[in-house]
Amino acid sequence: YLEQLGFTCVRITRRPELIPAYADSTRHLHETEAELDRVAFAHSIDNSGSIGSVGTISSSGRTAFGGAGAIGMQQGAQGTAGANALFDNGGTIAVLASAEAEGEVGAFVNATAFGAAQNIQSDGTASASIANSGTIDIRAVASAVAGDTATFDMAMAFADAHGLGQLAEGQQALVEFDNSGTFQLLAEGDAAAGDFALASATASGVIQQ
Repeated sequence: YLEQLGFTCVRITRRPELIPAYADSTRHLHETEAELDRVAFAHSIDNSGSIGSVGTISSSGRTAFGGAGAIGMQQGAQGTAGANALFDNGGTIAVLASAEAEGEVGAFVNATAFGAAQNIQSDGTASASIANSGTIDIRAVASAVAGDTATFDMAMAFADAHGLGQLAEGQQALVEFDNSGTFQLLAEGDAAAGDFALASATASGVIQQ
């Protein structure tokens, strides 16, 4: 019925210990959320275990280039009357982007890691929500080494670790991040050369719009 009205429905299956206790008279209806099995959902997310995303690259040569990217989770929803997305993590999400390059006259690398992104759009109500009671770990590591004593050499390394990005657009918009677990980011850039070396590392926790 809700989808016929233009809503987007997403089912999130919770671990049993996260489901509140109900009165004995209705316990058999709700404790395992069996009633939801009667409904057809277009989207369903259930993470009580581990989600891992790894992007790595290594290059070498006279001039070496390398780029690595990794994304943990993305959600998108559009609706007329309303659209919403909820991601409930009680397990582990680990995202790693690692890039390294070793060149004689030049080495250039970039590593970018994204934890989770939600993009929700609606003409009515738009809602984006992330709850974390487990562990979210995002790491970006970039290393560039150049070494040629006979000529000008250069090394550049850029590392970017982005935690959560949430965007909700509508007449009424809501973005929410509820963290009771571990949420950590690491960005590490290292560059070494005889003549010119540049390294940059940026970590951003949560961006909400």
